Amino acid sequence: IHSHAAIIHEDDYQAAKRLLFAAVRKLDHAALDAIHGR
Repeated sequence: IHSHAAIIHEDDYQAAKRLLFAAVRKLDHAALDAIHGR
């Protein structure tokens, strides 16, 4: 069930978590500096 009440399917949660972790693993110092505007 998808709604404004934040009820999500477990598969969607797991996929979002995998995506976030993959993105974080790819970060390096240059990317962090770009995010922070340095």
